[in-house]
Amino acid sequence: APTVAATVATSLARIPLGTVVPDSRVTTNGDIAFTYRSVDKTINLSGADVAFDYALTADFSASGTYSWVSETAFDIEPGQPPLTLNSPDHKASLSFRHSYSPRNLSTEIRGRYQNTFPVNSAVFVTGTELTAPDGSKYRYEQPPTATFLDAQVSIKLPQVARGALFSLGATNLLNNKVVMFAGVPEIGRLIMSRLQFNF
Repeated sequence: APTVAATVATSLARIPLGTVVPDSRVTTNGDIAFTYRSVDKTINLSGADVAFDYALTADFSASGTYSWVSETAFDIEPGQPPLTLNSPDHKASLSFRHSYSPRNLSTEIRGRYQNTFPVNSAVFVTGTELTAPDGSKYRYEQPPTATFLDAQVSIKLPQVARGALFSLGATNLLNNKVVMFAGVPEIGRLIMSRLQFNF
């Protein structure tokens, strides 16, 4: 126990933290609260968002988005992990939609792209060797550059009820399992159905 306590204390000594001790007869535990730092430094960041929606025919349309930022990491203090945006510098999507009026049916397929990016959020820091309480070393890797395919089918059900709509959607249809953020598990295919009534 003393060895573990010393290891934990050494690790925590490098992290700016505060403890909250309730003034209560029920508990006097000092809970550790992680929060964000205030940085007394000017940060210059620029970016752009572009989107379009184009009707190719009366039943067929296409849309797309693109987002760009100039920086994803900012050096604040020498020897310390950089302050990060925790978001990709390049993101894009392209969608195609088709509506088949005789059957009250609409379909959509969408491709998504995101660039890799560094993470520095509380205890989740990529690209840095970290020490666990038991003394072992570990490292979080950056979320990778990835592409995804989504699809959705919707059908109006006037024979069931006025304003009834059933939809079936899938995100990451090809089950491209990737880590979307440091410290979280891989996320694969997600399929959801929905029955909606408007009244």
